[in-house]
Amino acid sequence: MQKLASQIEADANQTALGINRVVNANMERAIRTISLERGYDPRLFTLVPFGGAGPMHACELALELGIPRVLVPAHPGILSALGVAIADIVTDHSRTVMLRGTDLDRARVDEEFQGMEGDARVQMAAEGLPADKMTARRFLDVRYVGQSFELTVEYPNRPVRTELTKVIGDAFYKAHLRRFGYADRNEPVEGVNLRLKMDVAMEKPQVKRQSAGRPDSSAALIGEAEVVFQQGPLMSPLYQRDDLVCGNQISGPSLVIQMDATTVVPPGWGGAVDPFGNLLLEPE
Repeated sequence: MQKLASQIEADANQTALGINRVVNANMERAIRTISLERGYDPRLFTLVPFGGAGPMHACELALELGIPRVLVPAHPGILSALGVAIADIVTDHSRTVMLRGTDLDRARVDEEFQGMEGDARVQMAAEGLPADKMTARRFLDVRYVGQSFELTVEYPNRPVRTELTKVIGDAFYKAHLRRFGYADRNEPVEGVNLRLKMDVAMEKPQVKRQSAGRPDSSAALIGEAEVVFQQGPLMSPLYQRDDLVCGNQISGPSLVIQMDATTVVPPGWGGAVDPFGNLLLEPE
């Protein structure tokens, strides 16, 4: 760090803060891509950081994006691995059909889906997956006639009284409006691909709910250290995450340390441990 700092004629702390700002800007841009550009307002959500470094950046990212709270899982460093271990098994299947107008017939489309589902069940059974745990979800790629890309909408699994063309059209218009901010109900649409998702539910671990404790978190305090924030170097309490219990409260500036991650609580932020061991942080 010192070598880089000397090259840009800055001290080590300023250089480290600059690197941190660049990293945050990159992550902020990625979050905007998967939220605002898809029609979701970040202010209506909670930011859940994961990975060993995620909780180090979470509060600053939330502040920049207007996200009102941060939920740090009990074990953020292994959250992805846990997800892989307990995730349902999903297989995806597709078939091109090119249907528009009267071609978008319920009986014809259902027949295509039934054939796809039958093939999928045979394949999954051959892999030793239990047939009684398989569930199918149907989707349709739809676009305006002449458009070069599609949006995927859910296909009604059960018969509906409304004409199928109208049901699919309404779902597409809503998806198009949410994604791009406009939609024209007078333009004809066409179905391009049938999509089938076959799910096999896997057993999930049961998370025990903790009984509420006292707000005092001094039992988890393991020391203090000078930590460099945007406001400058500040003496900050260090907490051992494993010793924090439900109801314990902490305030920034502070660090919460555990085997798989470090959570940075900047000045002006605070929070408490919830009954499931998550650390909920909000601007104070």
